[in-house]
Amino acid sequence: MTLTPSLKHRVYWLARDPDKVRKGDYVLFHYPERVTSLARGEVSDLMKILGCDEGDILTVDETKSYYCNGKYLVRAKDVSLKGERLESFVFNGPIPAGFMFVIGQHKDSYDSRYFGLVEKSRIRAKAYPIF
Repeated sequence: MTLTPSLKHRVYWLARDPDKVRKGDYVLFHYPERVTSLARGEVSDLMKILGCDEGDILTVDETKSYYCNGKYLVRAKDVSLKGERLESFVFNGPIPAGFMFVIGQHKDSYDSRYFGLVEKSRIRAKAYPIF
């Protein structure tokens, strides 16, 4: 279950087979330590969409728009909803083996455009939206 507007769906069925995730899948993962200070409460996992997978070409342009193999994904913002300055992740090239770029479906989602690539070893489950 997700309580933030980061994703459109709220309830998910989880399959504990993280080796079977592909681009476009919803993934539940233990977030990187660099995200810890921004987490709400005691949450230690995040759910996002695997937007760009290992071996895919991730690019970001001067408008902070991210593309995977030339297909538009998301755009980073300069300022958070709280008015805090946001640093965006800059990367151009193939995503290294064992990593992924994760995204939310909301313009204010806190995802890889800010905290960068995530190790696929952090995936806990593939998530299937129910509603």
